[in-house]
Amino acid sequence: MFGLSIIGIMVFHYFEHIRSAHLLLKSEQFWDYYIGSTGGDFLLFLSGMGLFYSLTKNDDICQFYKKRLVRILPA
Repeated sequence: MFGLSIIGIMVFHYFEHIRSAHLLLKSEQFWDYYIGSTGGDFLLFLSGMGLFYSLTKNDDICQFYKKRLVRILPA
């Protein structure tokens, strides 16, 4: 599902360049925007669900944030 969301966002950004050159019809602009915005919304939803399930595995909030920081900081 993450992959489909990312593809939707990539399609939106690809057609953004074409849209700036005024090569898309109005109906194509609508579907381009719809696919991109839906992909972004779905990606954020799935990320939130993943964090929620990760938090429910361990009730200790400090341990949860320690794990998050260890995963984020090396990047």
